[in-house]
This record gives sequence, structure tokens and C-alpha cells, in this order.
Amino acid sequence: MRDVYESGLITELTQGAIINNCISEEYCNCKVWGCVITPRCDLANEGKVSTFHYLPVIDFEYWVDKVMREMLRNDYYSSLKNKINTKLENSKAGKNLLDVFERKEDILKAGEAVLNAKEYTGFKELCDEYYDGDIEAEKKYLTEEKHYKTILKDLVSNGIHGYYLIESWDSVTDYKIILLRDIRRMSVSTRDVYENWKERGFEDDGFYRRNDVSDASKQKDYYQILRCIKSPYIENIMQSFSYNFTRVGIPSFGEDCIAKLTITIKAILS
Repeated sequence: MRDVYESGLITELTQGAIINNCISEEYCNCKVWGCVITPRCDLANEGKVSTFHYLPVIDFEYWVDKVMREMLRNDYYSSLKNKINTKLENSKAGKNLLDVFERKEDILKAGEAVLNAKEYTGFKELCDEYYDGDIEAEKKYLTEEKHYKTILKDLVSNGIHGYYLIESWDSVTDYKIILLRDIRRMSVSTRDVYENWKERGFEDDGFYRRNDVSDASKQKDYYQILRCIKSPYIENIMQSFSYNFTRVGIPSFGEDCIAKLTITIKAILS
């Protein structure tokens, strides 16, 4: 595994610091840590900022159960949808009819009108699976390696822009996921709570209003800086984080552009 974290005891809150007792809207039933993203210079200069920010960090296993599972389910139903649309399109019934007809009955009628008896039987099975669900078929799709490995490869190469995979600081075999689109804040005074390992239990309602921390009643422990992500890994995380908030959408080139450029290429290469 890569050498991602600074060695030794971390006593200062800085960019890349991993802190405990954090929260995430989407992951309220699991343990959440935080990766501090506020610039080092802001944290180093007293009085420059009134808050600092972190990105929630969760165990890889929870991400698989919540995010990857949903991605695979979407792929599964998208695959069924494509199969149904393709059968109808190949039979000259029309294109993308599932986007036209919402009811199962209407799609079955469209298929019945253009398919022979044998073809219609298979078509109806697809429609039953798509509209009514098939737990066993869905489970089989989700657990096939070729399906989830595509998502895993995207995750490992930072191709899933909302999530960042990183080695765990408390195990040599486990991994964590940084949630790049869930920004959380703490009052700058709370840095002392973490830097001095203050024991939980002192909090009042005002503390929770000022800080995105988990409820003290859920567990008794200390506010801690667990580790700190070293360079260049923290810079790479910040680059991935920035991508999510600096994207600008513009119209894409149309098919006419491809056609014109193809003519030019043929003329030059022929």
C-alpha cells in the first residue's frame, strides 16, 4: 500500500488532518471521520477565518453498500431498458418507446403488434423483469464481477468524481472513501478541542449549532486528530475536490461537426 500519511503524533489541525466524530447527511448510521480541506495558511494565521471545513470520510464497505449497490442497480435496469427498446426498434415499432410509454400495458401492446409468438414470450419476460422486478436476477447482476469491477476500476483511477479512494490510517488492508461533494464546517475555536484531545460530554446546544459534529450521546470518547495526509496526496485530493465545483457546462459538438471533420480527415489521408 502507498505511504499516504505523516508519521508520528499529529498535534496541529492543518489541511489534510483526519479528525473523528464527524457527520454526513447521507451516512447518518455509520462512523464518519473528516478530512480537513481549509488552506494551511488560513489555519496558521490566527483570526483570519472564523470556520474551517472538512470532507466526510467513511469506510469503503459502507460506500459499496449504499453507492455502488445503487450504481449497479441503475446499470441493471438501464440494461433491461436498452434490451426492450432494441427489440422494439429492430421490429420497426419505433425508437426509445420506453421513454414514450410509461405503462407496462402499453409497451406489451406495442411488442405484441410487431413480434411473433416466440419473440413476444422473451419480450414479455424482459418487461416483467423491468417493471415488476426480479430479486434473483438483480442479485445475480450485482454480484457478477464484470459489472462491479468496471465501477471499481473507475473509482481506483479517480474516475468517479464525487468520491476519492484512499488507504485507511488504522489498518494496512482497509480503505476509506472521501465524499468530495459534502462540505462540512466547524467553528475555528473547535480546533482547540481537537488539538487538546478534549473528552466528549462538555457540549451544549450552541456547540452543535456551530459545528458539524456527531451527537455526543451516541458514544463517549475524545475529539482527536488521528493522522494527517501527506503531500502530494492531499494536493491530489484537493484537485479532485476542486473539479466538482469548477466545472462549466457548455454545448457539445453536434453530429454535423463529426461529419464535416470526417470529410476533412478523409481528404487529407486518402
